[in-house]
Amino acid sequence: MTRFLHLAVGIAGLVLAGTVRAASGIEEIWHRTYWGESSEGLLQQFGVAATRLPNAFDFGDSYADVVLPRQLVGGVAMMVFFQMNKATHGLKRI
Repeated sequence: MTRFLHLAVGIAGLVLAGTVRAASGIEEIWHRTYWGESSEGLLQQFGVAATRLPNAFDFGDSYADVVLPRQLVGGVAMMVFFQMNKATHGLKRI
């Protein structure tokens, strides 16, 4: 399961990077969030589309405790991880 999770995160990062972002439909997520936003704010913003994870995923300098499990990005179903800064607990990256 850990290997699959690492692969999924890597693929998500590639899909979300660079010019793919402009044509993928991810813009809506960017427009509905702001850097430094709390996990609670994200849960309120995305409502039933968002899921709070029972155990946060560790990303080194950040963690993800809120995800959008079924988002279409470039026509592909992806899981979107909201990575939170460990020091401030605010949104650091998507």
